[in-house]
Amino acid sequence: MVEDGQRHRVEFVHDDGETDVVAVDPDETLLAATDDTSVGLRYGCREGRCVSCTGRLLDGEVSYVAEPRALDAGQRADGFVLLCVATPEADCRVAVGRSVLADAFPGLWQNVG
Repeated sequence: MVEDGQRHRVEFVHDDGETDVVAVDPDETLLAATDDTSVGLRYGCREGRCVSCTGRLLDGEVSYVAEPRALDAGQRADGFVLLCVATPEADCRVAVGRSVLADAFPGLWQNVG
């Protein structure tokens, strides 16, 4: 178990402006850290192959435990991250929700509620 002082503070910012804050171990993915919480993030494969868990990094830094294959270089440069394979390198703020998915993948997520 990692001491709280070594954990990173990750704030998830939802479409409605509400936020959830989770303490994340350095070797834990952002998605896995929410498993036993009420954050309620969308996900699919948990392997970086689909786009269901896409978030947008607003502040902070992440690294990846596996290649985020569902994102191209341009999407990564625009700050999009796959929460299922991203681990925090520092405290982070991450936008999540339908609007992030629609921005990252126009057409694919336009009509998803």
